[in-house]
Amino acid sequence: MKVAAPSVKVTPVNTRPAPQGWRPVRVLHLSDLHFSAKTAWDSGTVLGRLAADVASLRAEVGELHLVVVTGDIANFGTAEEYAQATAWLTGPLAQAAGVTPAQIRVVPGNHDVHRGSISRTARMVADGLLRDPDPQQAIAEVLSDPNERAPLLARQAAYLTFAQTFHPGLTAPWWSERLPDLQGLTVHLAGFNSAWLSASGRRPRQPRPEPLVVQRAAQRG
Repeated sequence: MKVAAPSVKVTPVNTRPAPQGWRPVRVLHLSDLHFSAKTAWDSGTVLGRLAADVASLRAEVGELHLVVVTGDIANFGTAEEYAQATAWLTGPLAQAAGVTPAQIRVVPGNHDVHRGSISRTARMVADGLLRDPDPQQAIAEVLSDPNERAPLLARQAAYLTFAQTFHPGLTAPWWSERLPDLQGLTVHLAGFNSAWLSASGRRPRQPRPEPLVVQRAAQRG
């Protein structure tokens, strides 16, 4: 864990009275948890304090409807790290937030890449995509085909297995969905993944799958 002093705060953004019949949608956002086997020995205190902060927040503002965990859930993208993350998110965190796993959403970061799983084939495919005259179109075609994208996404295989706990049936490490009745509202969610091509600590400018995800979300209405 790389969180030194966790805390959860709420800052009012609108102090005007709510319209009659309006019901708020409350989303708890957590990021950069960096679960790691190397620091598991001292992460319990940090995670305990964070869960306590969440429970206090819930008591202050009321029911939480969704929990969104984004970026760097793990530290090295290993199955062991995701086992730790699953245990905490579905246990202490879910209890503190008053939610079930069905109300938790996850999005990966560059630390959710297992770099040891990046093959020579994957590097060659990635290089070809970046050199293509129309990289966005090339990426859309490759990522739309499960067989063609498989070498590229092997680096996030452990993350994908973890994410399926919260997104049953997920077949790629990004998603979009439509919640038809959340506090009387229709809510559209999209989980973008900007780390699927990550291969080092550097962050080179690269095409992303977001246009593909947005297009599919829009088609779902």
